[in-house]
Amino acid sequence: MNILVVLTGGTIGSAAIGGIISPDTDIKSKLIYDCENVNFTISEPYTILSETLSASNINSLIECIKSQINCGYDGIIVTHGTDTLLYTACALNYAFADCSIPIMLVSSNYPIENEKANGIDNFNAGVEFILQKSGKGVFIVYKNYGENVKFHCPEFVLLHQETTDFINSISSNHYATLENEKVILNSIFVKKNKIEKMNFKLIDYPHIIVVLAYPGNDYSYNLNECSAIIFTPYHSGTLDTKDEHLALFCKNAKSKGVPMYVVNASGGDLYETAQMYEKLGITPLPLSVFADTYMRLWIQISKS
Repeated sequence: MNILVVLTGGTIGSAAIGGIISPDTDIKSKLIYDCENVNFTISEPYTILSETLSASNINSLIECIKSQINCGYDGIIVTHGTDTLLYTACALNYAFADCSIPIMLVSSNYPIENEKANGIDNFNAGVEFILQKSGKGVFIVYKNYGENVKFHCPEFVLLHQETTDFINSISSNHYATLENEKVILNSIFVKKNKIEKMNFKLIDYPHIIVVLAYPGNDYSYNLNECSAIIFTPYHSGTLDTKDEHLALFCKNAKSKGVPMYVVNASGGDLYETAQMYEKLGITPLPLSVFADTYMRLWIQISKS
């Protein structure tokens, strides 16, 4: 087996020295292991802490993979920081929707020399997924504390819950789990739609306004350069659609031709407040997660 390992930094590629976490140049010797069945090839397009991720980084990563994806590899592992892992994964998901090999994104909750770190488990699980030929396309590999490693499709992955490093798919719709070194497909996994491959180069700033639901929001956002609006609602998929400030905000957005979306909207019975979305010009996206929606809009804006 031939596996390309693309190192981009992040906590999995860092060390803690004197209480400061920063990229570690010795990560290759700590992460890549000797395996008689695997030949690892290393590529390093850039090295950053992932909270500094930019459009140019994502573009560089896509070009790096494009230049090597047809070089006879059985799979690709991308090491990445957890903070912006979901956004990069969603971008790769569209860029390589038609790829015939697995592209595994792995990260770590702590530097890998920390006994609490899950980075080695995640990396090894990515290797096992490739060795067992368990699927093709882009996957996030992650082990939550006290659980087995799970393999997630990027379009279903939720944002991190506040103050936690857990990664979960919406409605437990992850692709598979690693159990006793075997990749076991999730019996309830449902692939909604085939991901459309897109050729793109991200612009630096997509000018997407993200509106978080919270009491007391007066919706005083500047719409002058706005390309799109994403509402992130309360957990039940609701916004205070009776608020006159929201109504005025939506009216102004519609007059400027700015599309509006609400993610994680309920797909079943609606609260009466959610019935107002159509009247306000907000398009509900049932069971759609924020990172995927944001990245899909960023790509579309970049191509326009």
